[in-house]
Amino acid sequence: MPISQQKPLLLYVWATWCGVCRYTTPSVASLAADGGNVLTVALRSGDNVTLEKWLTRKKLALPDGE
Repeated sequence: MPISQQKPLLLYVWATWCGVCRYTTPSVASLAADGGNVLTVALRSGDNVTLEKWLTRKKLALPDGE
């Protein structure tokens, strides 16, 4: 993921168990969907299947870093 002054990178560290993340994650997902340069890191939130289920249940789409 390129980093530049023209398009800054938002590094978003979150977790499925984080109370504050319940409020901030939808805004970050919206920013990413609108083409924002977003890199997300899920901390201690389980394996990829668990994360996908959580995101699907919350109707969120975050970049997966691949």
